[in-house]
Amino acid sequence: MAAPHRDVAIPPDVTAWPGVELDAPLTGGVRNPVWGAHRGDDRLVVRCSGRSVAALDWELDLLAHLHAHDIGVPVTVPADDGRRHVGGVMVQRFVEGRPPADDADWTRVVATVTAVHQLTAGSPNCVPGWSDRPRSPAVTGQNVRFGR
Repeated sequence: MAAPHRDVAIPPDVTAWPGVELDAPLTGGVRNPVWGAHRGDDRLVVRCSGRSVAALDWELDLLAHLHAHDIGVPVTVPADDGRRHVGGVMVQRFVEGRPPADDADWTRVVATVTAVHQLTAGSPNCVPGWSDRPRSPAVTGQNVRFGR
């Protein structure tokens, strides 16, 4: 299996997801190359991550937990053999969205962030393998405590 790559110019291997066709790289990502894709009429996103298997499993478990509680997060499309990621590649349903435009939007953002914090209280709040990495407080968003 090929090592995951971070070059958006190299199309990811989606053979584990028969019928998924890559469209084009998406812009705006910071950490991972991300491609738009589709399977039939379903819009998808294909993301390539260099994270460890444990870190990807943690992330996808978190997203599944939030989705089960009606938080609008990407839903993972498993490969035909059931795996949620293959060689750092994962396929997720496209999430429509736009930036908040008014006070009502921002009120919904605050309500959603509050719900996420309530749903994850007491859960491990650090990606496996990251706790021993020195990081600047400016980039450790998972350690933010709102309202304190």
